[in-house]
Amino acid sequence: MEIGKKIFKIVGAVLSVLLALFLFLYATLGIIGGFMYREARKYRTYAFTIPALSRGFTPQGVEYIGDGTYLTTGYDGKTDETLLYVAKGKKATRVLLGDAEGAPLQGHGGGVAAAKDFVYVACEDSLCMFRLSDLIQSNGDRVRSIGELKLPCKASFCFSDGTNLYAGEFYRKGNFETNLTHRMTTPNDDFNPAIVACFDLSDDGTVVSDGQELPFPSRVLSITGLVQGFAVHDGVCMLSRSYGLVNSKLEYYAEPYAAGELEVTIEDDKRTVPLFVLDSSNKFRTLTLPSFSEDLAIANDRVVVMNEAACNKYIIGKLFLADKAYSYPIFSPNK
Repeated sequence: MEIGKKIFKIVGAVLSVLLALFLFLYATLGIIGGFMYREARKYRTYAFTIPALSRGFTPQGVEYIGDGTYLTTGYDGKTDETLLYVAKGKKATRVLLGDAEGAPLQGHGGGVAAAKDFVYVACEDSLCMFRLSDLIQSNGDRVRSIGELKLPCKASFCFSDGTNLYAGEFYRKGNFETNLTHRMTTPNDDFNPAIVACFDLSDDGTVVSDGQELPFPSRVLSITGLVQGFAVHDGVCMLSRSYGLVNSKLEYYAEPYAAGELEVTIEDDKRTVPLFVLDSSNKFRTLTLPSFSEDLAIANDRVVVMNEAACNKYIIGKLFLADKAYSYPIFSPNK
């Protein structure tokens, strides 16, 4: 009996110490976070609550479609199925996505972009196309992809301003490499290891093909590494940059500058297109954000940042109420 009491006291003491240590670390991280993110928190505004985080959804892409409503894409942490939700405030509806044959769409769904009645979802080395009206009216039925846009790079994220469609790749040395021809040292002596392909859009939201069976981008942007999302608004380009537990960065750039041409390849076809650059010479502002930032969207002249910190895969965001997407101002390079 005495031995049992001693063991009980020891276990209780150990648990008390662990709890005290956890609370100390939690409070310390909260204080540190309050200091590191104070500028971003001053500017941020609630956009919507990220859905299904405790049901396996790993959020990646985000797009604003008006009236306070967002599309968000990502993947199921267990099956790798691409998921899409239509979200407004705290409410969301899941839409089942299918490939052209109707099978469940697979992949991370790293970005989502809408142009008129067309929605583009990042699918490995292409963008899968859907009709927005089909997604909104699906009523539980799986929505099939109606087409595919092949890219000269991996589809890690995508964005549309209604006139152009952008799709870009993520680079991290060692585990997320890019084509060697996509890497360059910029005129400002920065290392840019990735590109964003820019396609012109028709009035109906489809990609301009110029009579070619395989549409090519009208230009490409050279960008830095660790980019999870891209957006442009009124001449200001924005990059969401993150990897792992390191603080995320929301970077603002003035107009990209021309830097010659770049040969890009889609399937077996090669073409030379104009090249433009984002680097430290036109970057004019950076906001430090919590870890795990993802895709970007424009809503009411502000930039919305997706975050995956509170999904089951990473968990840590659950401790800091990181289940919400926020918007931030689009700063001007002249201020």
